Amino acid sequence: MQIAEILSRFREGAGLTQGGLGRAVGVSTSTISRYEDWRSSQRLSWRLVEKMCAACGCGPDEVESTVSLARESRDGWWVGNRDVQTWLSPLLGLEYEATEIRIFADSYFPEPFRTPAYAAALSMAAGGGTACAEAAGRVSESRLRELILVRPPRFRLILQESALTRTVGGASVMLDQLDYVLAGLRILPVEIRMLSEQRVEYVGPGSFRCLSGMGAQGFEVAVCDTLVEGVCYDAKPQSSRFSELFERTWDECSKDFEDRLLEARRRYSERI
Repeated sequence: MQIAEILSRFREGAGLTQGGLGRAVGVSTSTISRYEDWRSSQRLSWRLVEKMCAACGCGPDEVESTVSLARESRDGWWVGNRDVQTWLSPLLGLEYEATEIRIFADSYFPEPFRTPAYAAALSMAAGGGTACAEAAGRVSESRLRELILVRPPRFRLILQESALTRTVGGASVMLDQLDYVLAGLRILPVEIRMLSEQRVEYVGPGSFRCLSGMGAQGFEVAVCDTLVEGVCYDAKPQSSRFSELFERTWDECSKDFEDRLLEARRRYSERI
């Protein structure tokens, strides 16, 4: 579970034993052990989580983000969250468990590589209205927070050229979006390649993602995006078809994504 991994990582990073951390915050070793082996049926005290983070020397942003997770963590933050569409909740669970996520993005930057403003602007453009746009922004922010705090999976992303040139929400929103992706390349295990517009017809289906490494058997699923909701394929022949399609397309892509991103960033900067 994500909160358990975070707390354990903070303690180990501070060079503390479970007993040492327990003494520092005034609880037993068994309590620290329970929090680091958390299950969704147990309740967490966010105040104790706050003390644990502080004792481990966490910065204010880490403390605030972890406490927010503790407040939400009877299950994953997405379970029962009104902002999360019903079809999306299982995908978020798989996303958290996966060790590798491969994404083919059709025309736009995909989640979880969207800023809240970019996600909200896309929702508005699709006719979702203000309430839906605000919800999309909050969901995007939660996915971003999870990626930063929890050991992220390895990402490989195929992006069409139009994602850099198609303005979503105005030049300022796009500039922030590009800066976020650039930061992600620096701090996350992600590799992005660019698919030229001339090669789009080669791929066939629209956006899809392959998630692998879930569960003890390390099984794989493919999720194909549609206009309304994602369609999940967990049978091996189907998921393998998408996996093979991704790998063939990956080999056809250019490796100069960062150079193209910086050029697009320069153009948007000139428009502000």
